[in-house]
Amino acid sequence: MDFLWNTVETVDRSKCDGFSHFDTGHMEWLVLFLCFAFLCTVIYLKAGGGRKRIRQAFAVVMIADEILKYIIAAVNGISALAYLPLQLCSLSIIIVILHALFAPVGRHQNVFSQYAGNFLYLIGIPAGLSALLFPAWTALPPFANLMSIHSFSVHIMLVTYVIMLLVAEEIRPEIKTIPVNICVLIAMAIGVYLFDVRFGMNYMYLVHLSPASPLAPFAALGDYRIGYAIILAALVLVMYGLPAFFRKRRRRG
Repeated sequence: MDFLWNTVETVDRSKCDGFSHFDTGHMEWLVLFLCFAFLCTVIYLKAGGGRKRIRQAFAVVMIADEILKYIIAAVNGISALAYLPLQLCSLSIIIVILHALFAPVGRHQNVFSQYAGNFLYLIGIPAGLSALLFPAWTALPPFANLMSIHSFSVHIMLVTYVIMLLVAEEIRPEIKTIPVNICVLIAMAIGVYLFDVRFGMNYMYLVHLSPASPLAPFAALGDYRIGYAIILAALVLVMYGLPAFFRKRRRRG
């Protein structure tokens, strides 16, 4: 427990082994994620009128999880600039909290829930899964460290929330939402990039690559950030094109 309160900036790497991608500790977290997502989805489907309370519970826990992050940063004397909610996952978490508190429960959705839900479907799930599969906090112990626990748990809750609502058909992929949500994403990226340049940060990894980033192969194209556009196009094709294809086939059948 010597490294309980450390962050990646303060941990003594000569004394702390941390973990590696897909080693035992990492795989245990991934198994916990699968079990948690399955259990929460089953409970949510059976909750009926209690679904709103489950959503609210997710919002409260995620807010508490984020507050814990700031407490840990403060304990370590780290500037709040380094932990602002400007990563893609953090922005998605804010949308989850707003969706959980204000979106209607049930299959009848308003404009906000349609677009916010589809943003979480297109952006939140891939961002959360990418963080879980390729965590950037491997310098920390996977379980005996509060920042590591926060990082795993908050991404697990992000992805689980979207999965629950997808299975319950309270988030439905709608092609009409794609242009608006891509414009929102681009606006976010421009704002975050300007912030990064002004304050010397690397939110959304728009200034330089994160270690072991899945974007690394795109560096061969001259600029790894080209990978964002390629990945986004692939996500749109797979996450909207395939469901539309199978719906069309079912109608013909």
